[in-house]
Amino acid sequence: MKKAGQGEPKTTVTKALGDNPARKIPPGKSLKAPSTRYAAQNELREHNQLLASTNEALQKRLHEMQSKCSTLEQERSVLRGENEDILKRLRECHVLLVAENIDPGKIQSSLFY
Repeated sequence: MKKAGQGEPKTTVTKALGDNPARKIPPGKSLKAPSTRYAAQNELREHNQLLASTNEALQKRLHEMQSKCSTLEQERSVLRGENEDILKRLRECHVLLVAENIDPGKIQSSLFY
């Protein structure tokens, strides 16, 4: 007795991978439209260029502000030195006025008359 399936060659039916009609993509088309993809890429490229130019402008402005800040610090240092000199002269003048018992108000009024 022969068992069922023995002796007969097995035949299997296989499908080619691209034969599924539900998944077939027409030639020349992709899942995402190229115009949409390129538009998005162009938009990103333009946005990136805008950011780069804004960054350059900000870097330039930062450099200008740092330069101005250092200039102002130098001017402040010079003015502090001048202020110290003026205060020193004022103290010396005050000491002379006190030592000579001179009233600055009388001197000032006599200068204008």
